[in-house]
Amino acid sequence: MACLSPQMPSDRKQVVVLYAETKLQKSINLPGNSTVARAKEEGMKAISDHLNILPGVPHVSLDPDCTDFYPAPKDDNTIIRSLEGNLTMVVYPEPPKGQCLTPSPFVDALQSASHEVRNFKAQKNAASLIREESPRCNIKQVGIDALLRRFEAMEDRFEHDIAELKRDNAELKRDNAELKRDNTELKQDNAELSDRIDETIRAVLGDKVAIDKIRRRVLLDMGHDQLAVICGHKNWREWKEMKATPTLSDDFAVHTAMMTEVEMILQDSNDPSEYWKAVGRDHSTLRLLIHRNHIRTYADIAAHSSTEKNIAESVLALAAPSDRTHMTTIFCAVFDKEP
Repeated sequence: MACLSPQMPSDRKQVVVLYAETKLQKSINLPGNSTVARAKEEGMKAISDHLNILPGVPHVSLDPDCTDFYPAPKDDNTIIRSLEGNLTMVVYPEPPKGQCLTPSPFVDALQSASHEVRNFKAQKNAASLIREESPRCNIKQVGIDALLRRFEAMEDRFEHDIAELKRDNAELKRDNAELKRDNTELKQDNAELSDRIDETIRAVLGDKVAIDKIRRRVLLDMGHDQLAVICGHKNWREWKEMKATPTLSDDFAVHTAMMTEVEMILQDSNDPSEYWKAVGRDHSTLRLLIHRNHIRTYADIAAHSSTEKNIAESVLALAAPSDRTHMTTIFCAVFDKEP
């Protein structure tokens, strides 16, 4: 592994390059005005050069079409100076022709050496049997035992290194999966942010449709926080963060767990109002409130200044009967009266 000093001119940018097989990492220092495409080329070259100098590791061709770059750029022409945070890329080997499995040259080389040691031990055992049956055999016992001990030590070291490499490789795959999941969520957040900006601009310009969408989003946000308090939490964000675990990390799974919890509380508790109990009995309405849906367009500036009367008008303006019914039920629960 080769890493550069963290001290770097402002017009340079450091990129950490990871090979799909663990313990093969390089850091490269590129001009800040380099594109992502050039960073990928330089990263692949750095890893290829590193593989070529490792003893016993066969030649590996890297697959230029399977290179991941984080944080995800808009396209390969993006200037790396414009990307925030630490830059990381993962390169993958190209499977041999006619195969679909990704090669692991570092681990394969160690396993090959271990296999040779085992073959030698088998040959030595056979020689021992011959020596016992042939007293005139001129094999020197002391020399063979010393050589065998050396090979046994090598085998133990190889097996230890292989086990460590497999553990590290599994950890790297988990990290890579997490990066891909974060990248997917980031793309989703960017799309919603674009919608939020568009809706806010249209609302500021007096677009009645955009204003109605924003007001309905306010109603859903108010319903979120009230529902969180009913379930014993400070607000929606705190409730959602508490539900998220390493095994329950994506939004859909977290929201599903929240929905199960609130259904039980609304059914068993006497504290919520009858309007909230009506929400709990209507699975479709509760799903609309908790899960992501087509009504949830973001809003900030104009959203939280909406009045109860404005929100009621926007709910009743919904064209789809089912949406209007569900949103009316949520309005009754939030404001404790009909719109």
